[in-house]
Amino acid sequence: MALALLVAVPIGVFAGLSPGRWPDRVALYLGSVFVSVPNFWLGIVLALVFSVQLGWLPAIGYENFAYTILPAIVLAVEIAPFIIRTLSVSVAQVMRESYIGAAAVRGLGQTRIIMAHALKNASVPLLNLLGVQFSLLLGGVLVVEFIFDYPGLGLLTINAVLQRDFPLIQGIAIVTSVAFVMINIFVDLLATMIDPRLEY
Repeated sequence: MALALLVAVPIGVFAGLSPGRWPDRVALYLGSVFVSVPNFWLGIVLALVFSVQLGWLPAIGYENFAYTILPAIVLAVEIAPFIIRTLSVSVAQVMRESYIGAAAVRGLGQTRIIMAHALKNASVPLLNLLGVQFSLLLGGVLVVEFIFDYPGLGLLTINAVLQRDFPLIQGIAIVTSVAFVMINIFVDLLATMIDPRLEY
């Protein structure tokens, strides 16, 4: 999620500030490429290049932080297009609001208008998206964990199903369901703190 935000937020903001111009088109094309890349294919290619050929990063299992880099890149590429599109549309919509024009009339600089007003209000749809995406990540990403033999909830679920371990399957379902609900409650509370109008 951190990698996806690091890449997608600047692209989405620049695209939203320049609707219809080249930053918006670059964001659209980049998002289309990212969303079209199958995660299982990208995982295999990254493992072949960075693990087998270059030997820079490990690909199988988990022993330290280095083992998380390749799976994190695959998941970030999968998540980034949704963040880019949501943020670009939200920023473009906020920049057309009347209070943005009023802030410019009051003499506020463009940077302050963007940072203090536009991004704050544009972040509410992004928060809702991040809540859903983070809940999905927390529940385990089956294909990515299977490719990298990463000991996460997805791989644990597959092994539990194959071994017919019903108590473990029920436990995973309960834990992920509770986590999903708690994350969405937290996101809703955070959204109302950013925009108090959502309370009504």
